[in-house]
Amino acid sequence: MLLRRSQARACTAQRDWSGRRQADRAALSLWAGPVALEGVRDDLVVVERARLADLRRGILDDLATSLLDDPEADPDEAHDLALELMTGDPLDEAAAVLGMRSAQRLGRQAEALSIYSRIRRDLREELGIDPGRTLTELHQRVLAQAPPRGAPGALSAERPVARDVVLHPARVLPAPRTPTVGRLADLDAALGALSSGHRLVTVTGPAGVGKSRLLAEIGAALRPSEPDIYHVALEPHAQLSSDALALVVGSMSGLPMDGADPVHQLAEALANEQAVILVDEAEWALAGVAEIARALLDRCPGIRLVLTSRTPLGILGERLVVLDSLPVPAPGAAREEVCDSAAVQLVASRLADRGTERASDLEAWVDRDLQTLAEVARRLDGLPLALELAAGRSPGGNLDRLLDVVATPLDLVADELDREPRHQSLREAIGWSIERLTSKERRALARLSVFVATFARGAAVAVIASPEAEAELRALVRGNLVQAAHAGGQGLRLLTAVRDAAREVLLDLGEVADSRRRHREWYAARWRGAQLGDTLIEDVGRTQEDHLAALENALTVGDTGSAVDLGLALFRRWQFSESVATATPWMDQLSRMPGLTDAQAARLAIARTAISHVRQWEDVDVPLMVHALRDDPDWAVNLFTAEAIAAYTAGDTPRSMEMATLGLDAARASAPHHLPESLALAAVMAGIAGEAAAATEYVEEARARIGPHPSAVHLVTVVPKLALAMMDAGRPDVALDLLQRAADGAQSRFGIQPTTTTVINLGWAALGAGRPRQSFTWFVRGLHRETPWSPGFAEASAGLGCAGVALAWEHASTVLLASDRLLGTSATQLAGSLAAHVERARSQVTWPPDTPLTTLPVDVVAHRVLQLAAEYAAVLAPEPEQASA
Repeated sequence: MLLRRSQARACTAQRDWSGRRQADRAALSLWAGPVALEGVRDDLVVVERARLADLRRGILDDLATSLLDDPEADPDEAHDLALELMTGDPLDEAAAVLGMRSAQRLGRQAEALSIYSRIRRDLREELGIDPGRTLTELHQRVLAQAPPRGAPGALSAERPVARDVVLHPARVLPAPRTPTVGRLADLDAALGALSSGHRLVTVTGPAGVGKSRLLAEIGAALRPSEPDIYHVALEPHAQLSSDALALVVGSMSGLPMDGADPVHQLAEALANEQAVILVDEAEWALAGVAEIARALLDRCPGIRLVLTSRTPLGILGERLVVLDSLPVPAPGAAREEVCDSAAVQLVASRLADRGTERASDLEAWVDRDLQTLAEVARRLDGLPLALELAAGRSPGGNLDRLLDVVATPLDLVADELDREPRHQSLREAIGWSIERLTSKERRALARLSVFVATFARGAAVAVIASPEAEAELRALVRGNLVQAAHAGGQGLRLLTAVRDAAREVLLDLGEVADSRRRHREWYAARWRGAQLGDTLIEDVGRTQEDHLAALENALTVGDTGSAVDLGLALFRRWQFSESVATATPWMDQLSRMPGLTDAQAARLAIARTAISHVRQWEDVDVPLMVHALRDDPDWAVNLFTAEAIAAYTAGDTPRSMEMATLGLDAARASAPHHLPESLALAAVMAGIAGEAAAATEYVEEARARIGPHPSAVHLVTVVPKLALAMMDAGRPDVALDLLQRAADGAQSRFGIQPTTTTVINLGWAALGAGRPRQSFTWFVRGLHRETPWSPGFAEASAGLGCAGVALAWEHASTVLLASDRLLGTSATQLAGSLAAHVERARSQVTWPPDTPLTTLPVDVVAHRVLQLAAEYAAVLAPEPEQASA
């Protein structure tokens, strides 16, 4: 099914709707019966059954989408598929979007509006949330009677393009799932502190008081005016050192991190940025956060930080916003005072959110019921989380039951009797919420405690592993023990305090090992055998903490198969985000696991080569690796690509051309999703060989295959190679245009910065197009992305020297000589147009220059290059330059 789905997606970029549908239908034809693995015992296949069901739903979604995207296709079939998806999961917003789009295409506006009304009601009653932005915007289009997207005759501007995704989790801001009550003054205080020049604002207060919610409101308020906002939750990263924490922040934000002084590198990456960084639950790594905050505040004038923490950082310039419990009315308070109480308003609002007949407007309540709400608020000390949990345990808004629930809290253990009353309220609220669950619901919540971050409903069902898993999950969401939210898609999570309590229950049940096994099996299988694509990058990035927890568990218990699957999925994410320092120790540990098959060992060696840029095998090993991967064309092509790049870097042009040709042949034969990159690599080799016509032909085919709106993966893996080929073919102007469009598209569509390869290639393209000042700037940026001993740093140094010669920079020859040392140290040889640029630059200066750099250690040479580059970059005039003839 995965192979067929990969073939379908390879057709999408070229708008080959017929080919895409044929591949989707071929994948669906492999499915037989109402459920996967029917007749096999649940305890043996529950995770695999859930994964396959999730995969089938994804293919049905793909097929319906392709039918709607094709103006010539029949929308009736898409409508039938959408109805099947909606029937299978009434809370699936993506299915509702398909249902509304297909109904609109069929001219059934009333049906489209009915679908929206139904899912809006179900989401509020079951999950306590409103529909997400995509569904809401589609509803507005239907109301406005705008032409449906993809319909015959629709304007081309309305035709769909490749779906943009958020590829770095720190770019996804949390969205409060219900209205925030009683925090307007606190929100104004935080925003006022930022607007008055404070660059570090810490929202502090006890557990359950609403710090994370206020942080989300701050992000929502800043979004319209701030160019970049990052959000990082630290609870999954407890007690990390400042260096380890900087690597996490860099990886989640899409900033290249190679492990050399991560705090400094993070500050360097953000030095010229204008951004707000939201950090949630900083108390889990307070010392590391404090060190990083100092570095960013000292070196990054455009960076502002907003944190939540139970404990302030205590560093100079910190502005505190202290949250306390919501005000509660005094006993016997008048009606007006009760109605003005934020704590009472919160309970009433949450009861209304649950689809009860209770109104959120307190003026409509009778006095007796108002006094009951006031008593609930007082007994729970106005603590927001405790109030929400209480509302979730009141079926149908029954106030007598609500009062009964909070009247009998669990006893506290003796050593916690001296806690503040609001801490006791929180513990009691969680305790009685869990105690009042049915035994099956309690077991389900305990099993969910193995998740460490946001998780999908399919993953939850697999880990709960019960025939009634869906119903049990809905009950937990209704009770506010599991939180539902829109953050990069509909997701679920457990608050830290709830997770801790649920883990105690799991321990008592003796099910820790089994629950962790199902958890790791779900994530291990999720992307097993899948091709590299934007969806994989987005999903693994969003669930990286759970992937890592599953990988650590697999390594601990010696589950080699799951460990390798998890590691390779994470590798694809880390390679895309250039997270070298994060990836390297995990890949090294995996490669030493006992019991690796030849194919697993080959895949890991390829991954380690791609991450480290150091070949992990000898020439004699290549035939053995090819044989081991004979049934895996995806990784066989990866091997040929890695070999071609390694040979190219070492200056072995014949070998690089041979491997590129083998990779292209393999891609054409059995791995069509690799064709864009394989064609781009062949184009580079043809350009080096002076075959400009062949290079151009390969480039044009590759561009046709990635389409007018390339995926993020294609922007990173294909476009830089196409640009390099065009430079070697004598068209640096075309290369520069390709790269600039790629960099702009990556930022505007995906919110990502250009990769190091793109940055360095932009330097070469600008140099070839006669723009040395622009070229110098790109090369300086490239230097700061790489470690001093890496091939990328050496190449950027060579380009910097060439641009410096064109600018008559007095230190250009010194930098050129330094680049010789660096290229030799990293065993890198420049080829084609790049080598020509270097030779041309050398011919224009006195060579070799008189400099002691030839005898200094290589790290000193590298730092001297950085110093000289920074000094000259500071004095370069910023005015635009005209391309020279």
